[in-house]
Amino acid sequence: MTSALPAQLVLLDTGTDAQAAQHLDQMGACLDLPTPRLPCGLDYLRLFLTSLVREWRLHAEGRRAPAAATSATRPLAAPAPPAVR
Repeated sequence: MTSALPAQLVLLDTGTDAQAAQHLDQMGACLDLPTPRLPCGLDYLRLFLTSLVREWRLHAEGRRAPAAATSATRPLAAPAPPAVR
C-alpha cells in the first residue's frame, strides 16, 4: 500500500493569530517541509475550503461511479410467480 506525503504546509493566514506563522515555521522545520503563507480574509478562506471540499466530493463520486454503473446494468431478478390460492 502506498501513502501520499505532503510536499509543503501552507498557511492560509487570516491574521487572527499573531503566532500562527511562528508555529508553522516550527512545524515545517520539524517535518522538513517548506511553509509558504497565503494571506487571505475569512470570506476567501471559506470559499477556498468549500471549493476544495467540492472537488474532493466530485473525485470521490467519480471513483464510485463505475461500481454504480455496473450494478445498474446488472440484469434484474425475474419476478416471483403469482401465489397459488
